[in-house]
Amino acid sequence: MQTFRHLILSFGQQLGASGIEADDQGYLAIQFDDQVIHVQYDEQFDEVVIFSRLGTMESHRQNELSLMLLNANLFWQGSRRATLSAEAVSGTVFLADRRTLDFLNHNTLNDWIEQFLETARYWQSWLDNSGLQQNLNAEPTLFYHDNL
Repeated sequence: MQTFRHLILSFGQQLGASGIEADDQGYLAIQFDDQVIHVQYDEQFDEVVIFSRLGTMESHRQNELSLMLLNANLFWQGSRRATLSAEAVSGTVFLADRRTLDFLNHNTLNDWIEQFLETARYWQSWLDNSGLQQNLNAEPTLFYHDNL
């Protein structure tokens, strides 16, 4: 956890936001204009996970949009190594990615988040134009290892 916390502090200093830090569970959310990137350290696997909520699929379009998300995940061709997913009950669409902490420093973390943000904005725009309802202010309803 200490290495992760130091990484986040270095990352924040690089951004000119020296007050950025993770909470005691290794979580923080960073808002970039209209997009919130959630960052979570998973101590069990020594990984950093980033995810973003892209909105909620309208129920009458869930089958069609789910197929498009699956297609984008095929060998990660449309998601730039991240994974698009949808929560079954709510239809909330997420983009998520993870990296081993050992391979991250403040520069690689910055590059990773920048690329992820670009991908999230692309898919949010695409989904907005395909019938996605915006519901981005709700609290995160998942976390991947705890709910499996």
